[in-house]
This record gives sequence, C-alpha cells and structure tokens, in this order.
Amino acid sequence: MGGGHYSVPAIIYPLTAGMRWKSAFRAILALFRSGSGKIMRIMSLFQPVDVRMKWARFALFFVSIVAVAHGSSKENPRLEAWLRNCQNETGASEDDFQIIKSRKIPTSKEGVCMVECLFTKLHIIDNGQFNQRGFVITFSPIARGNLKKLAALKEVAALCRAEVSAVQTGEQCSATRTVLDCFGKNMDKLAIAKKP
Repeated sequence: MGGGHYSVPAIIYPLTAGMRWKSAFRAILALFRSGSGKIMRIMSLFQPVDVRMKWARFALFFVSIVAVAHGSSKENPRLEAWLRNCQNETGASEDDFQIIKSRKIPTSKEGVCMVECLFTKLHIIDNGQFNQRGFVITFSPIARGNLKKLAALKEVAALCRAEVSAVQTGEQCSATRTVLDCFGKNMDKLAIAKKP
C-alpha cells in the first residue's frame, strides 16, 4: 500500500468485517452499471485521502456512492468531462486523473484539490468551506425518505461543519482534507445512513 495511493481492494476487507458491505457494494455496483441519473450530484464525493485508514474507509464509501451516480468514466462521458474540467482547474497531473478515474485515492496536493473541485460542483464545499446543507441535500437520496438515516446525515454534517470551522489553516484545499478526516471519524454514522 505504499505506492502513493490506496487501491479500493486494499481497503475493502476492513470494511466488510462485521458489516454487510459486500451486499451493499454489489447493489451499488449494479446501480453504477445501470447509469442511474438520480444521484448525479454525488460525483464530487470522490475523496483523495491521506495515509490514514479512517480516510481510506470513508473514501471507499464515497467511491461506492460515486459509482451509483456515474459509473466508470469509460462508460460515462459526463463524468469524464467533470474530471477533466477539475483536472484543468487544479493543475492535477494525468496520474491524479487516472487514480481518481480508476477509483483509487490520490494523495498529492493537486489530487486533493481536484477532489475539492468536484465537491464544489456538488455544493459540498462552497468558498473553501464545508457546506452543511449542500452535503445533506447531495446525500439525501441515499436516505430514501428514512428519517433515521436523514438524521444521521444531518448529525455528521453538523459535526463536520464545526470541525472545519475550528481548523482555519489557510492552506489550499485544507477544507477537503478536514472534511475527509471528519467523515472518517464518523464512519459509523455514515454507514447507518447508507445501509439498505
């Protein structure tokens, strides 16, 4: 795992232990193949992740949600255009682009900024800050009207907003790193929100 990024298979095992991740992941992949357009805004939830496992767990969650929304960029020209647009805006390398496109998690600063660009397109990040309302709106389709799941999303959004507000580093794309860290800390609540 020391090649500069985590591959999705390398982080699936810790997530499947004691959870129904395998069946959830299969269902998500089925939706991914069908090209479901309902959750199009979720694309930006692809997250470049630091070397911490909790970030990797959260990234897998988002990768699966992205799969629902867009499928692979080989099959979806709109996803390819979004990724290219964000690559150009951030100056991310072709390696960063390919890492994200292949559902792996970039660790470079430019890769993180590319993810922030995607988050911005989905209104999860606005003006360099976490958008609590945008996060809830983007993810509400996975709650499918279940109030308990929606409450879990709102709770995570509130916790992450407070965490991002408390950490004002001024570093470029730092909000995305902080948001990812927060999501990793609250993986249990996010898992509740996404369970079928």
